Amino acid sequence: DPMYLRILFVREPASRALSAFLNKFIQKTRDNAEYAVFLEQLVGHGAARGLLNSSELHPLTFDAFVHALERQKVEQMNEHWAVQAWLCGVDAIPYDVVGRFEALQEHSDAVLKLLGFADIHLPSQEAIRFPGTHASNAVTEYYGSTEARESRLAERIRTIYAEDYATLGYNSESALSAPSAQRVHL
Repeated sequence: DPMYLRILFVREPASRALSAFLNKFIQKTRDNAEYAVFLEQLVGHGAARGLLNSSELHPLTFDAFVHALERQKVEQMNEHWAVQAWLCGVDAIPYDVVGRFEALQEHSDAVLKLLGFADIHLPSQEAIRFPGTHASNAVTEYYGSTEARESRLAERIRTIYAEDYATLGYNSESALSAPSAQRVHL
């Protein structure tokens, strides 16, 4: 219906995958009920039980997380790590505006202005006390140095999220580099 403005906000897939891992499996402890739910959604009930009974503080490594993603069908993925193009139906919904997490303030301001709310701004994570994962700052730790980012792990992420790179305007060749904020085209 042309009466409605269809808006989508997306995030660079490699940073998003890392953020999901950090938030669901590193920032939570194994005794947290959500940890167990997310682990079961990732690896299945039996494998999750084995990992939860492990003596390691964080038995799931980022490499194991990526391996589990490779084994999941896109329709089985949890919304926190699912392929965004599939999750948001970009092939079926003609979005009018696609904003980027990497430029959230600028893009949300543009959308609010378009909607007639130029004097309203989204509050910051700090203002609403939402603890971010700071995945952008952890890229080197998890994916390696700039030179090492052409590693097998980076290639695996590009393969898993190939549809996102192809349809959302992110460059898979520069995946894992500093995110480039693109302007909302209104």
